[in-house]
Amino acid sequence: MYGAANNCATTATGFTTTYYNTLNGQYYTSYAQCIAATGTGYGVGGNCILSGGYYYNSSTGQYYTTYNQCIATVTGGAGSCVLYGNSYYNSATGQYYATYDLCINAGSTGSNVVAIVAADGTVTLTWTPVSYATSYRVYLVSTNTLVAQVAQSAGSVSISTTLSGLTPGSSQTYQVRAVNVSNQETAIPASQSNTGTTVVAPPTGLAFGTRTQTTVALSWTPSVTGSISNYQVQQSPTGTAGTFVNSAVSNATASGATVTGLTTNTTYYFQVIAYVGTVASAPSNVVPATTQP
Repeated sequence: MYGAANNCATTATGFTTTYYNTLNGQYYTSYAQCIAATGTGYGVGGNCILSGGYYYNSSTGQYYTTYNQCIATVTGGAGSCVLYGNSYYNSATGQYYATYDLCINAGSTGSNVVAIVAADGTVTLTWTPVSYATSYRVYLVSTNTLVAQVAQSAGSVSISTTLSGLTPGSSQTYQVRAVNVSNQETAIPASQSNTGTTVVAPPTGLAFGTRTQTTVALSWTPSVTGSISNYQVQQSPTGTAGTFVNSAVSNATASGATVTGLTTNTTYYFQVIAYVGTVASAPSNVVPATTQP
């Protein structure tokens, strides 16, 4: 019988039906596993061979209890999770875990939450509880600092915690980790769910640089809020509130732009506003600049 990748022949070993791959000389418990092996005998994550009830991965030299664990090992989510006895060792964290799922999720950066601090200086994080957790820990990723500990809430659909005393409009990255009975941590998905008003911090230090008869180069310090969508430069003939209009610019970056289409020997007043989606910051400082005669 020929499969998609090679010759996988059904054979009986005692009371168990296995599939023999004639190209690599190995036995598999299912036809799908057998044909997944290429002509060189390698599966998705290495050569996983059924041996004595376990799957042997020739890339790691280790045995695994299931085929899926074996082929996922080489490119696991958080490092190589190798079965040692009854525990899984994660080479990225240097810890042992009771299950393969705990192991491959440990330390995963894919669960990080980039949160924008609300106007009242708070960030609220929410997550779905996991059955194996006895509690949860929240870390500030930039310094790996523990900022909150939350008890398990049996029967709850979601769990949340609010962090306070933060700089409004600033951007912070957090990670929620479930803690099991052995005090092992596993990163889990979470999201920001603030009820407070979202605030975007304004850019600062606006200044002008090179001027020509029709252009003025501007520079500024970017907003401390992360995930800025864009910066809008505005100009006014007087600098008073309500007189600013959007400017035409070129060479725009996160920290500067050149205003174009200006009139010779004319004084303009400029300001910059940062946006996260449709949420605008307060304007930056106002700076006057006069084009060349």
